[in-house]
Amino acid sequence: MWEVVIDEELKRKIESLPIEIQKKLYIYSMRFFWRDYVPLTAKVPTWYHRHIAVERDLYDARDKNIHFMHLSFNTLPENKKWIMGCQCDHCKNYGKGVLGKKYVAREYQKLLMNPEYLYEMVEQTDESDWNHYLGEGGIKYFDPFFGTEHDHSIAGALRNNTPIHFLSELSNLLQFTIENEIDIE
Repeated sequence: MWEVVIDEELKRKIESLPIEIQKKLYIYSMRFFWRDYVPLTAKVPTWYHRHIAVERDLYDARDKNIHFMHLSFNTLPENKKWIMGCQCDHCKNYGKGVLGKKYVAREYQKLLMNPEYLYEMVEQTDESDWNHYLGEGGIKYFDPFFGTEHDHSIAGALRNNTPIHFLSELSNLLQFTIENEIDIE
């Protein structure tokens, strides 16, 4: 593994010096060696930069609602299938034509009728929460209704930075209860 080339003439000259000078030379050369030496445990691992890039991609996927199967390191572009709610370029451009729009609308109707329909479309595993809206600890993973007319009003308002009108919903509820109480009397 390591090959050390020793200059025989230099070795002879150092051996001809007095022992005290040889010791000083040794100490001097070791100081220079340890100044430049970085132990292997102190170096950044070779895989670390890739790890940071993958973690960034996973964070961006959660933030932009891109399904885990459509990340660049997970699926080849020619093997991608449309997944409802996914905001990757492939899924955004899917269904631009009339037939595609009808198919997308039909798929969303199926999901509204059966909340488990997404799990039939996408492979299920026990090792990942990416097909669930919320994972352990309330972390949002994937929202199939992202950016559609079926999008949750509060989540959509937060995402689009539009005001949330809690009082209008509350006033409608209060109006309804007041009308019911008047009818009861």
